[in-house]
Amino acid sequence: GINAEYGRCLKFKNRAERNGCTLQNKCPLDECSDGLQMDYRGETSTTAGGLTCQKWTDQEPHQHTRTPANYPSSGLGDHNYCRNPDNESGGAWCYTTKPAKRWDYCGIKQCS
Repeated sequence: GINAEYGRCLKFKNRAERNGCTLQNKCPLDECSDGLQMDYRGETSTTAGGLTCQKWTDQEPHQHTRTPANYPSSGLGDHNYCRNPDNESGGAWCYTTKPAKRWDYCGIKQCS
């Protein structure tokens, strides 16, 4: 059932190990990520300060080179979820939709 499946999800350490988990997008590990959070694949799309993230495929309001083509294994795509494609020391981040604020960290908590 759902509870057993959810419990099984909890045991996996990363998304690659959760490929067989039908609830993988709802696993709590998507809401936290350790270290530099380069493997974070959750769906948080706002910064720690509450700003909406810009899609990685958009070049407005901020032009950038952190694109899915330039960082193919970093989880970027046609979405605005927080990621860390370039080893930023503060973890997952995003460009914002606010012209005056280019980017910010997302405040994804550490799992451990």
